[in-house]
Amino acid sequence: MTQLLEVVKSYTEQVNMAIEVLGDRLILNLSQQIGSNNQQVKAIMVNFEGYANQLGVKFDMSKSDFIDVIQNNN
Repeated sequence: MTQLLEVVKSYTEQVNMAIEVLGDRLILNLSQQIGSNNQQVKAIMVNFEGYANQLGVKFDMSKSDFIDVIQNNN
């Protein structure tokens, strides 16, 4: 059981890290394409950061729910 929980935790951390890396790449790409239009870049970055944070919270909630299900079934 402990090993399963560690796997779920590790997977969640890996997914969160991948989301952050993807976000960094997206922001860099958008910044290079848009260039001098800083206001649009800032708005996109703020929106993307908000979406990434929401997704991270949902992953954490799902992990917590999954752990609760596992613990309640034992």
